[in-house]
Amino acid sequence: MNNLFLLAAVAGLMAGLTFEVASVKVNKTGGLPGLRPEPARFTATNMTVKSLLMIAYKVREDQINGGPSWLDNERYDIAAKCEKASSQDEQRQMLQSLLIERFKLRFRQTTKDIGGFELVLAKNGPKVRSAKEGEPSFRRFGLGRLAKLI
Repeated sequence: MNNLFLLAAVAGLMAGLTFEVASVKVNKTGGLPGLRPEPARFTATNMTVKSLLMIAYKVREDQINGGPSWLDNERYDIAAKCEKASSQDEQRQMLQSLLIERFKLRFRQTTKDIGGFELVLAKNGPKVRSAKEGEPSFRRFGLGRLAKLI
């Protein structure tokens, strides 16, 4: 996925996918963060650069490492106009170009080992059995939760 991530960024810049005109300003009004993509416009209000990176590159917060503190702290308003109606993927590539240009961002790919869990069968095999004829196979536990009877 990391290779695809870098290729998409390079492809967006090489294809010249940029907004026709864009305004990037520090947000001073506060309020709730918001995003309003339209076919020919992109509007982001009170968003951090890290949030914009997550949108532009389709990554989770834990996939963004490093960077200056203002990536998380400063909030920006972006109002951008597309030359023509554009898909969400095209607007993401335009946003990538905008972030690189206006914030002078540079990226590098790294590989990181992370902890995790592995689901494996018990030594004697699974302990799940099929429900018998007439026996309910699920039981309701408050608030609509269902649990399989074993």
